[in-house]
Amino acid sequence: MAVPATPDSVRHVPSDPVAAALAAAAAASPTVKRAELRAAVRELRDRCLFQASAWAAEQLVGLPAVPSQQPPEAAPADTREQRGGEAQAGEAKAAQQTEKAYAGEAAEAKGEATGAKGGADGETKGGVRGEQAEEEDADEVLFARSLFDVREFRRAAHVLQGVAGRTALFLRNYALYLAGEKCKEEIILETSSQQQNLPSTQQQQHPPIAPHPSTSSPDNSDSPVANPELPRVLAELERERAAGRLDAWGRYLLGVVLAQRGREGEARAVLCESVREYPWNWAAWQQIEALCLDYDTYLSLLPALPTHWMTLFSLSSLLLSLHRNSEALTLCLHLASPPSSSPSPSSSLSTGEPGRGDEISERRGGAAAAAGGEGETARGLGDGGGGGGGGGGGGAGGGEGGGGGGFPHSTWVAAATATAHYNLRDFDSAEAVFTELTSVDPCRLEAMDTFSNILYVKEDFAGLSHLAHRVTCIDKYRPETCCIVGNYFSLKGRHERAVAYFRRALRLDRRYLSAWTLMGHEYVELKNSAGAIQSYRRAVDINPRDYRAWYGLGQTYEILAMPCYALYYYRKAASLRPHDSRMWCAMGQCYEAQQLQQPQAAVRCYRRAIASNESEGLALHKLSKLYEGMGQMRHAAHFYKRNLDRMDGEQVEGPELVEALLFLATYHRSQGDFAEAERYSTRLLDFGGPAKEDAKALLREIRSVHHHQHQQHHHGMGTLGSLGFEDEDEDEEEDGDDGGDDGDEEMDLEGSF
Repeated sequence: MAVPATPDSVRHVPSDPVAAALAAAAAASPTVKRAELRAAVRELRDRCLFQASAWAAEQLVGLPAVPSQQPPEAAPADTREQRGGEAQAGEAKAAQQTEKAYAGEAAEAKGEATGAKGGADGETKGGVRGEQAEEEDADEVLFARSLFDVREFRRAAHVLQGVAGRTALFLRNYALYLAGEKCKEEIILETSSQQQNLPSTQQQQHPPIAPHPSTSSPDNSDSPVANPELPRVLAELERERAAGRLDAWGRYLLGVVLAQRGREGEARAVLCESVREYPWNWAAWQQIEALCLDYDTYLSLLPALPTHWMTLFSLSSLLLSLHRNSEALTLCLHLASPPSSSPSPSSSLSTGEPGRGDEISERRGGAAAAAGGEGETARGLGDGGGGGGGGGGGGAGGGEGGGGGGFPHSTWVAAATATAHYNLRDFDSAEAVFTELTSVDPCRLEAMDTFSNILYVKEDFAGLSHLAHRVTCIDKYRPETCCIVGNYFSLKGRHERAVAYFRRALRLDRRYLSAWTLMGHEYVELKNSAGAIQSYRRAVDINPRDYRAWYGLGQTYEILAMPCYALYYYRKAASLRPHDSRMWCAMGQCYEAQQLQQPQAAVRCYRRAIASNESEGLALHKLSKLYEGMGQMRHAAHFYKRNLDRMDGEQVEGPELVEALLFLATYHRSQGDFAEAERYSTRLLDFGGPAKEDAKALLREIRSVHHHQHQQHHHGMGTLGSLGFEDEDEDEEEDGDDGGDDGDEEMDLEGSF
């Protein structure tokens, strides 16, 4: 089977299954995708997977509009334009028939009704819906769904006891699972409340040390409390699977349970079977993503995954979570492009132009300066490495013969695109996409906390205030709303109030990663090291791939003057972001600490940072100081010169500029290069303080050397004259006395230096 040409934007992804998914996305028409998503929305809603159903519906409205049809009462087509309209209507009718046939074949192949048998709109218009439809309409199943709506999960499981059928099997076990999760949350809430009420002398006095991800609980939970219903659900699902009676929905739930029991390999295999049988379950894709802690693990699963356009959505989400933001941006631009075309600025949601990529935001002051003032705060971290976000997205959807992703109006794709721009430090493009997204979907709260982070970094008080007011009016008690309001108070410098709102977000959702990380930042500002470490630890327990939390832990321990612990956490962050220069700079500073004093290791770290396109000059300055301290003046002069050239190019002035000029002037004076020494010393005269006095002393020394050389030259000329070697050229004697000739010779000698 010939695979269509892969678009240039994703040719760098080294996987044939990804190319097959691209081909499937290009081959599936918007009509087919619409039929599939309509059926998926109903199927997911019937099984009470409400978040996945909402996601499918969001992509449904993200498809291009249905082409208009020629009204049946229209006049005969006598003109070319009318004949073109008839042809368009005929194509639309043929597409409807294709959709109907596809939906019917899919339903027949799976032995269940997809809900798309009745035409292009997917509505059922009479006829027999089959055994599965009759089972879904059973009184007990309908009653159980109603109990799901009011969150009475244990009662729903009881109602479905003894009811036969796959739908009843799934809903019964899913209700038990959710009842166990609710019980676990209640136990954790009660335990945390009791710990908060303990006297201060009984609370933990020393900040805890975050464990390695492998020591966390199987579901990456931040609590040892387990779901009490897991053994019961697991036993029944495994029994049904052994008997061959488990469908895609049951396999999805079995994969979730296996993951929480610590059987990740089996969970990945079962979930791949689930999405291969039913690829429209977004919840199953998200569970697969959660079980892939690195990209290689996901690549190993690709042969077992379906060659379906849903694979592209899953891959985009995974690349974002793994901070492979350039590749994620490329896929998002491809998904946002209309069918059979390249991404266009005229699409309803602009994706922003590729931007600065490796730009680093200004370092924030505050409590982080206690670590030496050289490191960047964890709050300002983004995807600084990776070679710039703009490089990968320029030709998305291009390539001869490769169509676009076909979701030009998807708000999910737009939010993912904006997030990729934000992680790549391209704040202007990210803000532009988010602004247009809020105009298209003003009541959207998902990913708005990332938008607030952008406004925070840009110090846009008015924009962040307006966003906080708007989301508060939409839903005051949503975790995203609380984080946005917390960011607003943090920007205003009211850190205690910000912590209160982040705590409120965690009471609403204790696994909300952004709240834990942001609260850790606030504790750093408040100089509450124990609180910061506890918050960052929770964030790492929830998501071991969150390198910002690892970096925050290292920064906090560096503030506590514990470089060995800080180095451990910085290494974890560097393993997740090996091309991020800030991680290597932080490690270098730890090696420089008084407790370690390993200058050679620090040199290696700073050289690695420079190789990773470190743009702030920190590594250059540190290397210069290290080589100077080790007595390797030639290497020190080399890096001082590079740093000076960088500051001159950026027109930056400061202590580092003065220090570089003074060292280079002294170094060239010691090497006998008086011209360079005089040039650097002359520049130092523009600055005040001790450096100016040092420059004056150097210039006096240089002039003294020049005067001494001039006298030696004068003495030499007088000796030659006494021996009878005067110049006999009368024309030269008429030009002036010997002093003028000596002056010219002196200038030549001075120029030679």
